[in-house]
Amino acid sequence: MGVGYAFLSFLSDPAVKMIGIVLFTIFDGVAWGFLYVNFIFVVWGDLSDVGNRAKYYFLGGMPFLLSGLIQVSIEPIAKSIPIQTSFSLASFFLFIATLLLLYAPESLSDKLMKSRELFNYVNNALKKVQKEKEVSTDESDEKVEDEAKAPETPEEIEARKLAEKYY
Repeated sequence: MGVGYAFLSFLSDPAVKMIGIVLFTIFDGVAWGFLYVNFIFVVWGDLSDVGNRAKYYFLGGMPFLLSGLIQVSIEPIAKSIPIQTSFSLASFFLFIATLLLLYAPESLSDKLMKSRELFNYVNNALKKVQKEKEVSTDESDEKVEDEAKAPETPEEIEARKLAEKYY
């Protein structure tokens, strides 16, 4: 962006002004492209889980998409705020924006991350065990009633023990 503005300021002579405008447009477009990709796709994609990426991209893109509407709706209010308090107000809103980062998985403690991983693992294991029990129950209804139930697999036993220990 700085290079684009430098072209505008250095090539301000009427004879070469059009070249400065074209170069500014090119460099400004490239800079905004990099910024958009980094701050919308990379940051929000990195913060999201695989199943929730679309929601995070939508959340990250909303301020950019709604900026025109926000400008029109806030302009009368902004004119009534004294210039001396604008820095404090901007600082407050930047602080609120960074609060979302406290809930990002990368900013959590290792203990909490391990606890979440274990919780997800146990839930997935219990779901698999439940599905297998439902399938085996359906199959056992079709079989003779006096057949003995198959013993649990080692994975099922481990999942059940973890679930009983932690939850």
